[in-house]
Amino acid sequence: MKKFTLILAMFILSNLLSAQWIQQNPNYPDTAALNDIFFIDHYNGWTVGGGGHYLHTDNSGLNWNWTWLSVYMDYGENVFFTDENHGWVCGGQQICHTTDGGLGIESWVQQNIDISPGQDLISIFFIDSLNGWAYGTPPYLQVSGDLFKTTDGGNNWEFQIYGMNDLTDMCFLNESIGFCAGNYFQYTTDGGDTWNSADINMIASSLDVIDENNIWIAGYDDNEKGIIKSSVDGGLTWNKKLGDTIQLLNDITFIDSNNGWAVGDSGTILHTSDGGNNWEFQESGTIADLNSVYFVDENHGWICGDSAIILYTDNGGTVGLIENLSNTSKLEVFPNPSNSRVTIIYKLEQKGNIILSILNSSGQEIKQISSGVNDKGKIDLDCSKFSSGIYFINLQTAKGILTEKLIIE
Repeated sequence: MKKFTLILAMFILSNLLSAQWIQQNPNYPDTAALNDIFFIDHYNGWTVGGGGHYLHTDNSGLNWNWTWLSVYMDYGENVFFTDENHGWVCGGQQICHTTDGGLGIESWVQQNIDISPGQDLISIFFIDSLNGWAYGTPPYLQVSGDLFKTTDGGNNWEFQIYGMNDLTDMCFLNESIGFCAGNYFQYTTDGGDTWNSADINMIASSLDVIDENNIWIAGYDDNEKGIIKSSVDGGLTWNKKLGDTIQLLNDITFIDSNNGWAVGDSGTILHTSDGGNNWEFQESGTIADLNSVYFVDENHGWICGDSAIILYTDNGGTVGLIENLSNTSKLEVFPNPSNSRVTIIYKLEQKGNIILSILNSSGQEIKQISSGVNDKGKIDLDCSKFSSGIYFINLQTAKGILTEKLIIE
């Protein structure tokens, strides 16, 4: 009986230690993806996504209220506020602006911007309530886009650069100094009139600027593996801080020179407390793709992602003993897509307890393939009786979870 009680206590403790992020209930009207999240302080935050909705909280996300952005906006791609009243959302070919925190549908006013047909506005940034930039690009990064600038809060947007190198994210420190990243890293010292480029040998999904010299980018490489790089000289040279992660990375944020977080596909959350020298895997409790992360200090942070998911932490997400995510751990599934049999290969840095299972697109476990103590394996799986659709091969270890998407045709 004592042995059973001890095992039960250890099981409960392990679950408490893994509960680093809490899933909040946004009461969202559908299951569309939430693309971006932004907080102005510990209490007031906004997130935008599919369906042309936006959500707002004034109590740290305990309650989220949603409403329509505009009848003209099909989805929100990026949200930015300079204070709790002045904010902008871009998406599709539209920009909406509010001067009262967006508390009602009439609070959001559509702004005029002469974007080329076929382009989508994907990034917006303001340094104050008047001066800001917006970037529009075609759906695929192979074609360059256009940069717009406003000096009156968006009442008037003017072309600044035609055919600018592809970017996905940007940040300005003041009216003169700005940075952006995508297929290349670029920087300006004259407010965006001219830009200098540097090759980063990756696709950057996100960048975060600590100061004029210290810059971070996250995304993926040619092998479609997640990668993080940093620069200490304003982007002239880049150092790889994490590479070959299992999942693509979609966003990165730092609150100081030491503490940073990155999020990505299949519920990936990474954290560093030593300036990126070591990255730790944090348990997200979901396999949904995570699209955006925002912290107001080293403890309070929010993440949004696919399936209208919002996650929250008030302790930096580091509950218990979290081990470093190993670059040598891997999980492979092939052929993929498949309609009959697949081979699953996994290899871990060291032997330990594992659970290898299959989850459906809703995150429910439908089959456990293997469990026990191991460090590597090769499994031949019969998928001929699976319905067509998307599944996830999930390898749970003491260090975290590795996930690979499986498509059954």
